[in-house]
Amino acid sequence: MSTDHVLVIGIDGVRYDSVRRLPTPHLDSIAERGFLVPTRVNDAGPTISGPSWATVFTGVLADRHRIFNNDFRGNMLADFPDVLTLAGRLRPGIETWVGAAWPPLVTADSGGPLFAGGGVGPACRQSTSRTGVSWTS
Repeated sequence: MSTDHVLVIGIDGVRYDSVRRLPTPHLDSIAERGFLVPTRVNDAGPTISGPSWATVFTGVLADRHRIFNNDFRGNMLADFPDVLTLAGRLRPGIETWVGAAWPPLVTADSGGPLFAGGGVGPACRQSTSRTGVSWTS
């Protein structure tokens, strides 16, 4: 059994330089271990949540995933799946978990989900990809 883990924390609308200036004890602890890095998405792309998150987690730009705003309807996510879906195809049985406060990332809200396996959020108490943990527990 592998003990390798990957943790991605995305904070929408927060600039890296702001996080580094303010006291954030948990993030500071991660940074001290060398695991906090800025991610530049695409200077030419829209700086809107939907297209930015889709680009980060699919690895393709908006002209390919077809998410140009916060309404995901008409997307091409079936052709350009999220990184967790790809990981599951490469390593069947791999365990993944997504927690998101914004419904289109993990539910069918506004043409989502970005993560095909769904996830946990305030509006969805259980993971749709496996028996999950309650968002509130």
